[in-house]
Amino acid sequence: GADYLSWPLLPKLFPTSFPGVKTSRDDVVVDIDRDRLIRRMEQYFDPEISHEEMRQIAPGAMASTARFQAEQTRDYLRKRGFRTECIVSFCYRPFDLRWVYWEPETKLLDEKRSEYFPNVFDGNLWFASSQRNRRKFDPPIFSPRLNSLHMIEWSANCFPLLLASHGLLSEEHSQHNISSAAASYLTGIAGQPEHLFYHLLAALHAPRYGAE
Repeated sequence: GADYLSWPLLPKLFPTSFPGVKTSRDDVVVDIDRDRLIRRMEQYFDPEISHEEMRQIAPGAMASTARFQAEQTRDYLRKRGFRTECIVSFCYRPFDLRWVYWEPETKLLDEKRSEYFPNVFDGNLWFASSQRNRRKFDPPIFSPRLNSLHMIEWSANCFPLLLASHGLLSEEHSQHNISSAAASYLTGIAGQPEHLFYHLLAALHAPRYGAE
């Protein structure tokens, strides 16, 4: 319609979003098999396995870059120890669900998105959208899990329905990630934030009539 460009942008409705996780060292921190990933990470953290042996197991883990000093990083992490709870479900690509070792320290993960990770919890809903597309429009991808930056070809920006927060005495709870304008609109139609979330997801998947 003629008024299409007057519609609110996603950040005007869901003001908080996060870029997806950028792994870069997939041969060590990502796998389709959870048990295999755990075994490989146990090897990475094992002080009895030399850097050269680890280089044979997962070359990317021991390849230094301008932002990642491989041996120094591994030395530090081996002293601290492996955290099994950091093995989490990971939306790697569309229809490609894997496991990732989400390391909260160092640059083992190229971009860990520390502010994003605590908001991935049971009951939360997400859709990943991209601000730019190289070829054509890609609709958002629904996901209840941690998302890769490359979930969408250019880069995925992840919009949650809920945001984690902490109340008194550190009791965890969550709040809806909606703007005051969106909340006011929903009040006027007796709607809920979930209704707006699913409406946007559906609208952005609707066919574009007249498009080639």
